[in-house]
Amino acid sequence: MGGGEVVKKGYLIKSPPLDGKGRKNWHKRFFCLYSSKIFEYYKTEGGEKKGVINLEDCTSVNCGLSHKKYQHVFDIETEGRTYYLVASSEQQMTEWVETLCRVCEFTSTDDEGMCVK
Repeated sequence: MGGGEVVKKGYLIKSPPLDGKGRKNWHKRFFCLYSSKIFEYYKTEGGEKKGVINLEDCTSVNCGLSHKKYQHVFDIETEGRTYYLVASSEQQMTEWVETLCRVCEFTSTDDEGMCVK
């Protein structure tokens, strides 16, 4: 597992990479956020690990983004990729964003729901 204490876990919908390669489908994944700045995601809770987002590389987290198909969209921007995630409600989105910002040790938040280093 990711190491450190599990800070938050739950289901989110994750976008595919926006590099124009591979599949274009968004998938529901089970996420575990660790105090060690590791954000792992799995096909299902207790299932096969599908990937890891190293939050040491995170540059910002943005919430309240608009999307033609989904509501409650937020993103995690890293040096190599932007991950778009969808929560089940506005409250869940806010909780994820606040927790991610705390784990990433971001100190500033602007009025539009963006936190940065």
